[in-house]
Amino acid sequence: MSESEEHSNLVAMLHSYIADRFCQGDKERVLTDSIGSDSIDRPPSIGSHVPDAYVMLDRSGRVILGEAKSLRDLENSHTEAQLTAFLRRCNSVDHSTLVLAVPWPIERLAKALLLSLQVREGLSHIEIAVISEAHHLQTLPTRGRSVHCSG
Repeated sequence: MSESEEHSNLVAMLHSYIADRFCQGDKERVLTDSIGSDSIDRPPSIGSHVPDAYVMLDRSGRVILGEAKSLRDLENSHTEAQLTAFLRRCNSVDHSTLVLAVPWPIERLAKALLLSLQVREGLSHIEIAVISEAHHLQTLPTRGRSVHCSG
């Protein structure tokens, strides 16, 4: 599987997860940054980074941000800057969540990276989830709350 194909599969998994968990299955509400997306349907830029998936849950500005990372692109300064910007955006409105989709072999590494960034930035209260295909969308909440979409 090529890296772009792997990334596309991770974005599709991310899209389904966010729609099912936060939007009662309404996939139309989740914007994704993919080759087939129109510019109107793409997520907004956060800092200088565009997340792979995005949904605004309500008028308060509460968001779910999603990013997909392959084995080759998880550990680098660009990814660290992206995830830091996304955590900071989640911090701007209570009950926002960052979801990271990765292949199963790097799931633990991805969780450790996110937790490390949270500690470094003083954002340990932000809800995060790390999902992979092997654990069929297993999550890691940092707070014991459930987040739901409102119409």
